[in-house]
Amino acid sequence: MRPRLEFIVASAIVAALLQVAAFMGLAVSWWGMDAGSSLRRALMWLPAPMLAAGLAAWFMTNLHARAVETGKTWSAFGLAWRTVFLALVLYPAFVAGWLLLTALFDQWFAAQPATMQQTREILPSIVQYSAFFAVVLGGLPALFIEYFLSRRYLHRIAGNTKSST
Repeated sequence: MRPRLEFIVASAIVAALLQVAAFMGLAVSWWGMDAGSSLRRALMWLPAPMLAAGLAAWFMTNLHARAVETGKTWSAFGLAWRTVFLALVLYPAFVAGWLLLTALFDQWFAAQPATMQQTREILPSIVQYSAFFAVVLGGLPALFIEYFLSRRYLHRIAGNTKSST
């Protein structure tokens, strides 16, 4: 696998795993849910963190390539910091989009769908809480893991600049 694709896919997988772990931890400890139902609910929200982290990694690898062309060098921590920050900025938009998309499917396929008015009423709360918990519970672990992914990416492209784009 090319270094850039590996970095993007690994970043998306890390985001998914961190969200599942954080959601299950909250659901089991605070809300008293059993592990099975909390895992099922956590898996329903996976597209939002995966898309946010994947898009952030894709954008940062493009930005890194431009920086290399101008003669600038990035450290692994710098790449990790930029990637995680952008993913956390993009995450609320993807949560909102995913909620609206699932509400639309709910309108088409559910026996008793929620109204779009109800969805619009809860949308700000869900986006706000998910963004808050992403920053609080996911920011530092994501930065730690992303550092090692960034280090691997930078080492791989150092010897092979052709496959980094």
